[in-house]
Amino acid sequence: EEAEIYINARLAENGVEGCGTVIDEVNLPKELDEHRQRLEKQKQEKKEAQAKIEAEKKLQELVKAQKDREEIILVGDAKIKSTVSQINAQTKAQNERLELETYQKELDIRAAQEKTISQIKLDDLRARIAALSPELYAQIETQRKWADALTQAKITLPQIMVTGGNNNGSGDSASNLLNLLQIEHLTGLASHLQLNQGTSTPLLSKPETKNSLPPNPEQKSLPANSAELKIPVVLVVDTSTSMSGERIDSLNAGIAAFKKEFEPSSKISQSVELAIVTSNSNGQGIQNFVNMDKFVLSPLKAEGETMMGKGINLALQEIENYQDSQKPWLFYIIGIPPTDNNWQKSAERAWESAKANKLNFFVVTVKGVEMINLTEITSSQTQSKSLNGFPELFRSIAENLKKSFQE
Repeated sequence: EEAEIYINARLAENGVEGCGTVIDEVNLPKELDEHRQRLEKQKQEKKEAQAKIEAEKKLQELVKAQKDREEIILVGDAKIKSTVSQINAQTKAQNERLELETYQKELDIRAAQEKTISQIKLDDLRARIAALSPELYAQIETQRKWADALTQAKITLPQIMVTGGNNNGSGDSASNLLNLLQIEHLTGLASHLQLNQGTSTPLLSKPETKNSLPPNPEQKSLPANSAELKIPVVLVVDTSTSMSGERIDSLNAGIAAFKKEFEPSSKISQSVELAIVTSNSNGQGIQNFVNMDKFVLSPLKAEGETMMGKGINLALQEIENYQDSQKPWLFYIIGIPPTDNNWQKSAERAWESAKANKLNFFVVTVKGVEMINLTEITSSQTQSKSLNGFPELFRSIAENLKKSFQE
């Protein structure tokens, strides 16, 4: 076709009209061959250009598809993050609500427990005051001041001593110990409550006011220049191996704190006479009676077994060697149940003296060790309390001694 076109064009240039052409073999001139090659090249270039356009188009489509996928992923991630955040927020809010509900339940339980405990304490206080002073009980009951009485009792009455039972007239040593502990504080309690007594009858029916022990031929007298009656205080301390380590260190610290409670050269520091007796296998008096101004602590050491009877007997002997003194104070601090065989008789001697209003006798157990069955020491009605911290104990003892001295 191309050759025919070319030939007809050349014939026309020479004024010849072709009527037909039959070509079996053509030796194309150079020009025609070059023309053919150009056409082939153009066709190839066009084809390549078209292919390039198609490739670029596909590439653009791929890029666009990639961007679309990335955008979809970003949107998906954002939705996931938003959903996770919402779930976390909901979970947090739910946890906070549960914590608040749990805390509120704990508060309610605690409030109920405190209410129950307060009622128990109030009932106990009512029973004690009724036993010690029916007149005071009637006044508080009439004027409806039991809540104030309970508050003042927490402030003014010693809470760390071993006490228990009621004054039911049975004469058991536990009941008498309760009387000895609280009867001296009821007047102050009535004063704090500002009761309208409306009667000249005394609130308290105290036992005999004489606080001295009966004469003893072997007693030693106080110095002649003693203007004040002395207040003998005996500490019977368990220094057995049960008190090793922190307990004996705390006990030494407590006795040191006890001395610091008394202002040097004051009347009370010169009137309180302290003696210390150890209650172990080597039970002995390690400190004879000396006033607080002259008292110097020799650190106690833990050794041997707990010998309660020996310690109490030594303490009672020290007390009996005194005369013309105020009612003595005997504190027995014990870590484990006693191991000696005759301690019950010694304890009974002390309780009998307390029962006769000749002695203030207290037993204190150490927290963190086996609780002592105080019913073996006193009676089945005795309720034991344990101590956690000797400095607090001795500060309380000092405060009670000061109150006793002022009275």
